[in-house]
Amino acid sequence: MGIYGESRRNNGPWEFLTIDTESPYLDERPLLTPGTPEIREYRARFWNKSTPNGEWTDVVKVTSPPNTPTHPPGGSPSSLRARGCGIAPSSVAGANAS
Repeated sequence: MGIYGESRRNNGPWEFLTIDTESPYLDERPLLTPGTPEIREYRARFWNKSTPNGEWTDVVKVTSPPNTPTHPPGGSPSSLRARGCGIAPSSVAGANAS
């Protein structure tokens, strides 16, 4: 059991991100265009018996700055986990999460 996670960047298509059994999942992908901020959105579903199940979580939207810090505003990756999807971008310090 775990989560099946997807993300999209800069309003592009939803893409498979992870199947993960531990929280938080840290998104360590580089920016699409180095040095340019990007919008990242995340959603997840329950994963069990090799298939995604249930409804999607609420979408978590983060504006990632052009640098690569390690945590969302106010502290640790758990700040985003508490917002509903268990996926935390690793490059969102100083970013706007909504």
